[in-house]
Amino acid sequence: MQSEAMPRSVAASLTEGHVDKLPVTLLSGFLGAGKTTLLTHILTNREGLRVAVLVNDMAAINVDATLLSDSVQFHESKDKMIELHNGCICCTLREDLMASVRELTSEKRFDYLLIESTGISEPLPVASTFDAKDEKGRPLLGEVARLDTCVTVIDCFNFLKDYQSTDRAVDRKDLGAEKTDERTIVDLLVDQVEFANILILNKVDLISSDELISLRRTLIKLNPGASIIESEFGVVKPELVLNTRSFDMASASMLPGWLAELRSEARSSETEEYGISSFVYRSERPFHPGRLEKMLKCGSFPGVLRSKGHAWSASDPFFSIEWSQAGFATALKPGRPWLRSQSGLAVATQGYAELPAEEEKYNGSRYGDRRQELVFIGQGMDEAAIRESLSRALLTDEEFTRGPELWSTWKKVIMLHQTTRRKKFTIELTKLVDEPLGIGITTLADGIRVEEVYQAGLVRTWNVQNPDSAVKVGDVIQEVNGIPVADGMQTIRSSTSLSLTMLRTERDWATTGKRFEPFPVLSSAKSKAEFVSGDLVAVHSLSKQQALNGRRGEVLRFVEGSSRYEVKIPGVAGSKALQAENLLHGDF
Repeated sequence: MQSEAMPRSVAASLTEGHVDKLPVTLLSGFLGAGKTTLLTHILTNREGLRVAVLVNDMAAINVDATLLSDSVQFHESKDKMIELHNGCICCTLREDLMASVRELTSEKRFDYLLIESTGISEPLPVASTFDAKDEKGRPLLGEVARLDTCVTVIDCFNFLKDYQSTDRAVDRKDLGAEKTDERTIVDLLVDQVEFANILILNKVDLISSDELISLRRTLIKLNPGASIIESEFGVVKPELVLNTRSFDMASASMLPGWLAELRSEARSSETEEYGISSFVYRSERPFHPGRLEKMLKCGSFPGVLRSKGHAWSASDPFFSIEWSQAGFATALKPGRPWLRSQSGLAVATQGYAELPAEEEKYNGSRYGDRRQELVFIGQGMDEAAIRESLSRALLTDEEFTRGPELWSTWKKVIMLHQTTRRKKFTIELTKLVDEPLGIGITTLADGIRVEEVYQAGLVRTWNVQNPDSAVKVGDVIQEVNGIPVADGMQTIRSSTSLSLTMLRTERDWATTGKRFEPFPVLSSAKSKAEFVSGDLVAVHSLSKQQALNGRRGEVLRFVEGSSRYEVKIPGVAGSKALQAENLLHGDF
């Protein structure tokens, strides 16, 4: 099947086992990181490999696809490029992605598929598409294609600068994010780094050796299981990213750094040598929701690059809180239900026939498995100060003693609200005159509600043969053969062919969390406005003195002959001369 001119290492790996599934490499990375440059290099050096390329762009005009066409010679009989634009393959264009992959595999003439995603694409939803199944458990793509390698390209020159940004994706027009997109730039960077199994550090020639070492250690902390490859101008040996067979959705190597730290708290002296460290904060006492919110609004974690884990707020007894912080913003989202406890806070343990092994130790505990378990990863962190801030937000002895009766009166972090969805569907029945449908009913003003489906009858037979549109108790018959049911009752008895329009109303409980940004997000004009002596400011977006990011201080004076301000930061010796663009006004 393979061409003799192919690189031996790639050719050999592709022919091993004669696997019929089309191997896929997914390229992710922030805008400008060098994904298209890397892809161009791989295609230019494919040496006869028959390649299909799928390029995704948020814009109406696919600029990356145009650049590829101009830079790479595609052979019509061997190669193919598909453009997906005006959306992102991790969400709005997911169906188009699946259709395109199926089309390519059906042609049975390609050795490999390369997918270049947009700068704001998250690799996890794209990767899960290759592992997804339909409602009957059949693979959507898994029978014809396999995700072989998940690559994220890192812009060495801009990564740490962007990581300290307070911008949202919508603030940068060139990203093409939708107005409803609430993700920050840091959210995107973290998602892309934590999920990849290969990280390519591009543009290493633009930073110093010390900066490169610091960046490598930071990325190792964020994703310890990923292989790291350094490159200039996207030059990487194709065999390092093609058919590596290194991606495994369920593999331990796919664990993000925060979870690896949580499971093993072994310290790395190599990373700590460069000021990059981590620690786990644990407590079996809940946070006071008011003090927790105040702490997060004030920004109490200078030097922290990433924190993640599960938290317990006293006013939220049923759900754990999924804590996720990257850069300046912290998101608190509904997590899994807490397990059973002996305190009157018992909850339904749906999904748990038995306690998970790791939670068994909490069986019989007064408050079950409720606890704080948070991982902090950062550079130049003050661990003692961070622990002190967290502990001050916990309940006092008196508050803890008074228990859930008091806690339930406090403001909640996780909001619970009911959602309603209505679905119309049609069932087709063939029957004898006067043959009963086999359902118990109640007549309503707007239809007939199904109260019971009998074990024998036409509806039961329909349900067995059509599980995707089975009639359930509570469904309402609205029309009979296109006639409102109030006028079509006689039709049910006399007709031998029935088309019943059904309405199903589904109610469910949904939960929402909160997002905290300790400093106001200002326009560029306002953030660079002149400061005066005595102004309170917050430091942000420093790439070299990252330990200062998040710290608050007071402006002393403007440094004449420069664009810098002298700022006094409590706990830091002397004063610091900082650019206006690295300072934010704030009322703290």
